[in-house]
Amino acid sequence: MKKISKDSPKVSVEHSMTETKQEHKIIDQNQSDFEKTNKIDLIGNENTHQSNVDQQKYFRISLFTIPPEKKDEFIEQSDSFKKEVRKRLGGGILSAYMIQTERDKILLVGIYDSIENAVKGKIVADEIFLEMDAKFITAPIRVEEGPVVYEVNY
Repeated sequence: MKKISKDSPKVSVEHSMTETKQEHKIIDQNQSDFEKTNKIDLIGNENTHQSNVDQQKYFRISLFTIPPEKKDEFIEQSDSFKKEVRKRLGGGILSAYMIQTERDKILLVGIYDSIENAVKGKIVADEIFLEMDAKFITAPIRVEEGPVVYEVNY
């Protein structure tokens, strides 16, 4: 069963900090769209999947283009920002992963516990990426994001 919202989240956009702040207002208005939970039995009672509205997880995936020879330095600098992100965000980010998809491409996957914390996380990330832009990032960052609408736990 697929839940389609008439006001679905934006995807494949390059956000500015101003756009993020405007989206925060829209998210507050549409919060009730994600408050219903549908549970469906798969096989027996132990294996179930559900629309992940009750957990409110939200993913942001950012694609970076960086010079391949600077990958290790990029990762080291990103790692050094961990404490700063926690300090500025104050919690809400569950985890983050960096995935090398091509020689010069890195996917950053951030998992948040709520839409609200994802919006805060975007503002913090924008501030940090501004510090890194000139040194590492050679093309506009492509961002796709949205709430988890389906999850299967095995």
